[in-house]
Amino acid sequence: MYIDFNSFKYDVLGYQVAPTLILKTPHESTVGVLGQYFNLKLTLNYSDLSSGQFDYPAVVNGDDIPFYDDLEPTMVVEIRPVGRFVISDISENNDGVRQVKTCTINSLEYEFSSKRIAFGAGTYRLYNLVDPSTSILGMILERFPHWRVGEVDSDILTKYRTFSDTNDAALSWMRNTGQDSYGCVFDFDTSEHIINIVSQTKDVVMRPIFISFNNLIKEAEVTCSNENYCTSIDVTGADDLDIRNVNPIGENNLYNLSYPIGKERIPAAIAQKWISWQNTVDAQQAYYISLVALRNSAYGRYLTENAKLTDLNGELSSIENRRATAQEALALASTTEEENYFNNRLSQIRAELSTKKSEISVQQDLVDSCLEEYNDFSAEITTLVSSLKKENFFTADELNVLLRYISEESFNDATFATFDTDVSGENDSYANLIDGTVSFTGIRLEDIQMDAATGRRIFSIKGGNITLSGQKTVVLEDGGTKQESYSIAAQLNNATLDRKDGTDVVLSAFLGGGSNNEVSFPSGNITLVGMATFDDDDFLNQFTRIEVPTKDDDGNTVRTDIHYEGNGAFTTVGGSLYFTKNVTEYQKYAVAQELYDYAKECLADIASPTYEFDISSVNIIFAQEFEGFKDALKLGYGVYLKITDKLLLKPRLLSVELDFENPKNFNMTFANSFKMTPRGAQGLGDQLQSTSKISKSLDSDKYKNGAYRTSGSEGVVKKFIQNGIDAATTAVTVTGGQNIKIDETGFTASSETSPYSLRIANGMMALVSNETGEAVQGFGHFYNSVSGTNWTGVNAKVIAGPMIIGENLIIECPNVTGDMMLFSVDSTGVQISNGRMYLDHDRGGKIMIDPTVGFAMGTEDLYTIEDDGTHSFNQDNASFYMGFDGKLYLKDIDATGTIHGSVITGSEIYIGGNNTASNCKFGVDALGNIIGIETMNGALKFDSVGKAYFGNDVEIAGGLTLSGPIQWNSSSFPVQSQFSTAISGPWHDSMQTNDKYRRDKLYDGTWGAAYQFVGTDGSSGSDANVTYGNIKSALQLAANTQTTFITANSAGAPNIYGGNIYGANIYAGTGSDSFASMDEDGFRIYAGGTERPKVSLEQFGSGDLMQLVLGAGSSTTHSGYGRLFLQKAGTSASLIYQGTNGGTRAGFEFQNDGTLNVIGTLTGVTATFG
Repeated sequence: MYIDFNSFKYDVLGYQVAPTLILKTPHESTVGVLGQYFNLKLTLNYSDLSSGQFDYPAVVNGDDIPFYDDLEPTMVVEIRPVGRFVISDISENNDGVRQVKTCTINSLEYEFSSKRIAFGAGTYRLYNLVDPSTSILGMILERFPHWRVGEVDSDILTKYRTFSDTNDAALSWMRNTGQDSYGCVFDFDTSEHIINIVSQTKDVVMRPIFISFNNLIKEAEVTCSNENYCTSIDVTGADDLDIRNVNPIGENNLYNLSYPIGKERIPAAIAQKWISWQNTVDAQQAYYISLVALRNSAYGRYLTENAKLTDLNGELSSIENRRATAQEALALASTTEEENYFNNRLSQIRAELSTKKSEISVQQDLVDSCLEEYNDFSAEITTLVSSLKKENFFTADELNVLLRYISEESFNDATFATFDTDVSGENDSYANLIDGTVSFTGIRLEDIQMDAATGRRIFSIKGGNITLSGQKTVVLEDGGTKQESYSIAAQLNNATLDRKDGTDVVLSAFLGGGSNNEVSFPSGNITLVGMATFDDDDFLNQFTRIEVPTKDDDGNTVRTDIHYEGNGAFTTVGGSLYFTKNVTEYQKYAVAQELYDYAKECLADIASPTYEFDISSVNIIFAQEFEGFKDALKLGYGVYLKITDKLLLKPRLLSVELDFENPKNFNMTFANSFKMTPRGAQGLGDQLQSTSKISKSLDSDKYKNGAYRTSGSEGVVKKFIQNGIDAATTAVTVTGGQNIKIDETGFTASSETSPYSLRIANGMMALVSNETGEAVQGFGHFYNSVSGTNWTGVNAKVIAGPMIIGENLIIECPNVTGDMMLFSVDSTGVQISNGRMYLDHDRGGKIMIDPTVGFAMGTEDLYTIEDDGTHSFNQDNASFYMGFDGKLYLKDIDATGTIHGSVITGSEIYIGGNNTASNCKFGVDALGNIIGIETMNGALKFDSVGKAYFGNDVEIAGGLTLSGPIQWNSSSFPVQSQFSTAISGPWHDSMQTNDKYRRDKLYDGTWGAAYQFVGTDGSSGSDANVTYGNIKSALQLAANTQTTFITANSAGAPNIYGGNIYGANIYAGTGSDSFASMDEDGFRIYAGGTERPKVSLEQFGSGDLMQLVLGAGSSTTHSGYGRLFLQKAGTSASLIYQGTNGGTRAGFEFQNDGTLNVIGTLTGVTATFG
């Protein structure tokens, strides 16, 4: 949040002027001034929401305060001179005396949380000065048109990042994803509705404020941590993106040992070798970049010429089709004139074929030469990378020493991503150019120095916008040509412009959103190959030259980096233009280079330990003696902080906490981490994210596009179907190198990598083997020679799908014995011949129906497949089995006729023996007796007269109703007690005369704790005359009040506490004539029944008039004493004496302007002024 501390003013006495609060509607129309607020507290943050709260009363001195009811969430409060805030929460307190609202507020950018930002997967810039609507911030501000963009650091304008489909609250995206991905901070000016975007890599802008123990610091503490310290990172982006192809040493790791070398931890000889190796790599960096640029240019040329070759082959196919048509017409010619015409036509077509084949041969040679050039540059790069490997500079022992100082972490940022946006390739285009103009706006350009012998000059371009327009040649179907205009306009993420021999030009560009002949695209790639005669220096002169010096600690310039910014253009003659929305080698290089540069910056921030400090200082905002400090203070800017004589830091101010009621509650938060580097200040990102670890990941799974994911349990059939569909989809949408042919034989589609071709002819579609020419799958019309019938349908080895619908189903196949198994479903039902049916379930049940065995059920496998393929029945695993012999088999039972173990004879049932009650285990006899003879030795019996016998414990889940008596014996009575003369025993069951203690048996059979159940008589006290009056009188003496009591009119206690104690009069004292009292008129003191001088503290209005009065309050009681007033009102203060009530007053009045007024007559005094 932008804060102008210079606007904080002081009054004539040196006190901070209280802020003015103005209530506004959500669209910021003024409602009124909140004049009666109090308890205002603010926390003002630089890189986060600022917040605060204040209280506002409903009534003051009996008067309703305006705008109380208007205080609601979403209302805006302008706090002058701070800024504008939104009320987010309100709590209301009413204790019966005072009603107050407590308002919680957030800085005005809080309103960005009220709307969501949604955009599709793609590559975006944070902000585009030329066309804001194509950038993410531009899309956000379309929802908040009353905000606008202010200053934007230049390196933010050239950054692009890749995101998946996004739908998030605007403020959340800005404060989290946006700031992290683009390395920036959104600084909101709430008064002017301006958003400034500051780069986190930007050095601290210092303010002329020097803080030390000599002025502001009370106490300081410094700690050191290596938690975020590492010297090597393994760098990756989304999916398989890495930095190997842009790193001169050919590794995916970056190294930085500057800290241990600077501290002389590494042996000097090895350290010097490391520095020499780094210098060698740096010296070869320009050469390496030039080789990579030349390789990319060669690949761009190859890509374009190969696209032209593809078009020529397409034109050749068109000519061949015209030849086939002419030959067919010649065969059908019925007159001599027709024959002569088509013969002449065929001669012309054959000449066209010969010419086109010659063009294709020349173009093929050109494509091969471009590819050879690409491979040559790749070989040079490989040679250079091999020469720079650290293994060539250090011995094995030296590498072992260096390894002790290499601390590795992984670095992954999935916003660096490449993925195709149109895998079909339908929107790829190739154009033969006649002329054209290439225009750049708002770009950043670097001139890469090349060896003069190469005849090359390369310009590296970032950011801005690009427009290509001109005339192209279009080939018609009949072989003729025509001219058309073309136009491509898009955001420019990255581009390389290769000039060769002052004439040839190759432009490779990775584009953001744009349009190709008014057809929009989210991202794309272009390669332009042509002729251009412009002078390279004249081209550069169209732009503004920017020189950025790098200085050492002494202020000397170490080097000067040069780049160019602005707008420019050049024209081309002839050539070709290739456009695709899919990933090219150049796009992969551009994104990898961006990731390499970003990771290198991050490593520099974490390649040394982190130090943190904590200081305590005075309030420089409210103290006028520090006004110079206050006026120079700015959130997000640095100050000079001297902790020790050797430690001078330059931290950023990130937050200020202010309490306008209590200035002592003051806090300033600085970026409290720093590095022991020659420069005291770090980049903003390092200070804001000092607690972040380098091992981070920005949701990389979101960028693994097209991955097949499943959850839960899937059947093999479903997997088979889905895998087949996925494979077919991949083959159809991804495979390249397709050949399509349409001629008199029909339609043929084939591929160099597929063994099959798809043919369509005569109402049939067939998949045909390229090797045998036989159809392996057919769709359409069939003739069945066996049945002599015609069919329409599908004939294939495998038909897969989630549902098969039809009127009849016949499945037949031979089994291992040679018999034919038939499965048939038709209107008569389901028939299985020469087969069997098995049913099972994952939860364990199995059922078998086998015409050779019978019917069986069980939980184990019911059959075994033998080596010869036959099935054998596992009878032992069957719990139930019914065979063809008419027998029923149950587990462990094999019987015919009667079933042994349970015999039903007449009305008797005996189980577990023969048919006699004396020998059975359990039975019901003819009289209705239920007998368990050998169950727990006859423990259970119900006889015919209704008696029940239980030989053990009985558990009853429900209630128990008894109509007869209960008889207990001594051991089973439910309530048992024991008695004793002593608390420790001994115990006996019967109570005796001298027993004093008792214990009872608990529900679990144990004895409970002993207790005294017989009391002891006490001695008699003396008689007393007790009345309500003398009890109350005694209890009123506080010193003697030992207990708490409450009566209808009185209450007493040794101590009384309370947050609020109310009363018309409050008394303190021990007698009726000597006490002190307090009421609404003040504080009174009595001694011996006489009132002493009174003390009162009074307030009038909203606090403008306050007075302290010493003396009695009426003319009848204060004679001889008088009253003394100490009064504060408005802009003056007074000390006044008054002899009698309403009498003459005398004293002094002190004014804010330093003057002194005399009240009454000044006698016997000589005044001296000046």
